[in-house]
Amino acid sequence: MPEAIATVELTSLLVMGAGLYHLGFAVFHLFFARLFRWETQLAKLHPVNRGVMQAMNVFLTVALALFAYLLLRYPELLLTEQTGRMLLFGIGLTWFVRAAIHPKLFGLRHPGSVLVNVLCVVAVGLCWIPLAIS
Repeated sequence: MPEAIATVELTSLLVMGAGLYHLGFAVFHLFFARLFRWETQLAKLHPVNRGVMQAMNVFLTVALALFAYLLLRYPELLLTEQTGRMLLFGIGLTWFVRAAIHPKLFGLRHPGSVLVNVLCVVAVGLCWIPLAIS
């Protein structure tokens, strides 16, 4: 029985770690405009493409913040209820797809690009490892 309790605690901690991870990514996305000099860089784009970039970033920031909230607030539910497990799997799947398309979109020659792809794979693990061991 103590092993089962330890597993529950570990999986809950991993899910909550995933929540903090997502919160960090949400905050990171809040700074995209400044980090990537969108004022000058996006000005080069057609207004529709510029709007799409900005809208997608806002949407993604909200989604990441929502994921963070769910992961931090409901770790046990995400691990024990069928709907919760499916949601946790789905969050991991979004990162899996992101990691899979990264090399084609950004390449892996620059260390920063490799780092971002590794961070995506870590996010997959933070979501899927608790599912595998619970």
